[in-house]
Amino acid sequence: MHSIMKISYVYLILLILWFAGDRESAATEVQVINSGRNGQNSRQFVERFEKDALSHKPDLIVLGGGTNDAINSRNAVELLEYSANIRTLIERSHSNGIQLILITAIPCVDTYVLQRHPAAFFQGQAPSTRVKDYVNEVLKLGEELKVPVINLYQAYEERGQIGELETSWIQNESNSGRKDGVHPTAEGYAVIAEKVYQQIMKQPNLPKRIVCLGDSITFGAGVRTKESDASYPAQLLKLFQKEVKTKGNAD
Repeated sequence: MHSIMKISYVYLILLILWFAGDRESAATEVQVINSGRNGQNSRQFVERFEKDALSHKPDLIVLGGGTNDAINSRNAVELLEYSANIRTLIERSHSNGIQLILITAIPCVDTYVLQRHPAAFFQGQAPSTRVKDYVNEVLKLGEELKVPVINLYQAYEERGQIGELETSWIQNESNSGRKDGVHPTAEGYAVIAEKVYQQIMKQPNLPKRIVCLGDSITFGAGVRTKESDASYPAQLLKLFQKEVKTKGNAD
């Protein structure tokens, strides 16, 4: 009996080591493709899904967006259509055998948004409240269709100091010299990358190719130049590379 237990224990340890090694090997092969486009809404995501997502043959799609749908008066999409568009993207991903993670929109600085978009568009509703309606719709869809959702709105609301402080996770006049109020700072993008990374690492099989599909928040507005890239997809890739380096040093 004791010899059988010893064999089983050894087998279990070997299995764990093999699994850990297999994940490390998979992490070295991860590719992250940034398919964010400035100013776009969910209708445009559907239109370019074949070209900017499926054509890359991903194992996983991280789908963001919702900000332009909600508060861009020049390119908004009503909530019912937004919901239908996200549902379409989920179903098309799954029908192609692709895993999906949804990330919600983040809060905005109302005073800045109202300087660029007419108050009449919001019909008495605060821009940030309108964004939250779209966030709630994504949360409902995730629950209904059994798709993991990362609630970035909640994370930013709790810790991101939304407003005009220099420490805010949203670009503002104090921390970036711009009355932006919509796009994250480099630190804010890092938070998105970390949360996406944590969600991916929960999966038994790591994806080899990840497409991040979304708007300017996926693209990395304000932190992406020819010289450097602090967008969340770029920082996500660095987290996988750090995982491999850390494990290599430990070995």
